[in-house]
Amino acid sequence: MGTKARWISIVIIVLTIVGLIVLWELNKPDKPDVWGYFGSTPESMKGKYFNSIDEAVDAFAKAYAEDAMVNQYDIYYYVTDKFKKQHQIPGVIMFKMAVDNEKNEILHAAPFYINEKGNKYSVIAEGISESTERIKESPKYVFFTQPIDNYVYDFIISKEKKYLPRTDTVINLKNHKLFIAIDCHDRFQEEIE
Repeated sequence: MGTKARWISIVIIVLTIVGLIVLWELNKPDKPDVWGYFGSTPESMKGKYFNSIDEAVDAFAKAYAEDAMVNQYDIYYYVTDKFKKQHQIPGVIMFKMAVDNEKNEILHAAPFYINEKGNKYSVIAEGISESTERIKESPKYVFFTQPIDNYVYDFIISKEKKYLPRTDTVINLKNHKLFIAIDCHDRFQEEIE
């Protein structure tokens, strides 16, 4: 009987250790070190329309980077049927920016929006952000929310795709080894609920 009790004790101890390791792995903080950057549309881009999305985004990114005083940046956006239908396509400009006098740089994500009107494209940015209760806090991702026109956009950034909640689109930020999920909600529907 003593041997049986000893084996049961060993199994319980092993299962407890394995359970603690699994809990630790699931809850260990692994947030990406990314800050939101909320600049307004550059003056040189206000009211300008272009013949293609790429042309509009390239011109906007150059003007935006110049205003933010950064030299290197990456542009990410993905056109979905939902975004096409609402004539507004969200995206982000990713860039590193010095945060103190010692030249420590932090990665920033700056949201922008491609607007389509009569097969012409313009790009805007808004210098505002807001909080939301739609997205739960997590040690695995950072997020920010931005209201634009009739919509509210959620931007969720994680090191691994599997930790992102279900959204309208997920973009692989290849150069930064991150993923960004973008979700769009009707602004007025939010206020009713």
